[in-house]
Formats: sequence, structure tokens, C-alpha cells
Amino acid sequence: MKQPLSTVFVILFILFLPVLSLAREDAPAFGELAVSNSATELLLYASLQDAFTEEMTGSLQSGIPLQFRFYAELRERDSERLAGEWQFVHRLSYDTLQENYRFDNDSPPDSRLFTDLAAAKQAMTSLNGVPLLKLSALKPGAIYTLHLRADLYQRDFPGGTVARTVMKLWNVKTGWQKFSFTLR
Repeated sequence: MKQPLSTVFVILFILFLPVLSLAREDAPAFGELAVSNSATELLLYASLQDAFTEEMTGSLQSGIPLQFRFYAELRERDSERLAGEWQFVHRLSYDTLQENYRFDNDSPPDSRLFTDLAAAKQAMTSLNGVPLLKLSALKPGAIYTLHLRADLYQRDFPGGTVARTVMKLWNVKTGWQKFSFTLR
């Protein structure tokens, strides 16, 4: 009777091993977060640190595309009035035949090819000068708080319900990070 019980334990341990690997000390977080402006628009700069797990990199190089989704909200601090909210989707895929990485960004539209994995990861985890809204929509002298978070996950994995359930265990989400500033 002990033989089947230990077999069940081993099977359960193997199934839940991905969940155990998610409890990482180096959880993803925004290491750099800033806003700036052009002559007419508010621009967002952010860089996500520790975003890629070994499993993500391995599956990417096996041909499974990755998708990161960034969420941003801008609120007037005193009234909590929502000035705007945005989503930015970054996709990364690997062409195993041509041995290059394709990065796609929805907003602003951008598509690039990389031969270097480190450069592709940098593009995937960065928001560089993303336009948020017109400066005329903001009140001079008001204090605003930018809220930013990211969902890092895999998308469109073939293999049925069981495979998609296991892949959901790899989903990684950051908490909301806040940054306050005053428009002068």
C-alpha cells in the first residue's frame, strides 16, 4: 500500500514544481520609473528588472512566443481623479530557423529583429518615451501619481486544456508601483 502512495506523492511534486519556482527572491519590479515631457506630450520611461524566468527563456527559444502587458494609470493625487489609463503590449518570438528574435510593440507600433537575446529582453522589458497624453490635459502645479504594473505571461500555447493550465502557473504579475510628480 505504501508503494502507490509514494508514487502519487512524486507525481504531485512534479506537477507542482513550477509553482514552487515562482517564489523567487528576485521577483520582477520596475527598477527605473520616470516621466518626462516633449513640447506637447507627457512621456513614460520604465524598465522592468528580473522579468525573465529560466522557464520563459527556455520556452521562448523552443518557439513559444511571450507576451508582456504593461498597465498604467495617472491620477491627480488630491482628488484621485483619473487623468488616463493605458495598456502596452510587448510580444517576443524566436524564429528557430533564422535564429533571430522578433519584438512587436502595439503602442507606439514598433517591430524589430534581434540576433542577441539580451537586446531582445531589454526591448521586451522597457517602455522608452511612450506618449501618455497631451500636456494640455494636465493642470500646472497639480501633483499627479502614476501607477504602473506588468503581467508577464505566455500566450497561445498549443496542447489543450492541461497544457494551458500548467502554463498559467508560469504567469507572473508585478504589484502596482507608484511615482508622484508635479507638472510645472
